[in-house]
Amino acid sequence: MNLIKAILKGILGLFVDDGSFAVLIVAWIAATWLLSFKVLQTPEWGTLLLFAGLVVILIGSTACRCGDSTTPPYLS
Repeated sequence: MNLIKAILKGILGLFVDDGSFAVLIVAWIAATWLLSFKVLQTPEWGTLLLFAGLVVILIGSTACRCGDSTTPPYLS
């Protein structure tokens, strides 16, 4: 059983290195979809919102990985 868990963890590690980073990206995509089509009703603003949010997430994750802070800004 431990061997199967190790294999599955290794396979998941090939695709997802930072779990909170991946979850945050999926959550941001869902939130952007909701905002752009349900609230704003214009996909153009949704595109800009998606891009800006992903840039902020990437910068926060990079700052955390570089050792500038102990936790990402979006988790504090």
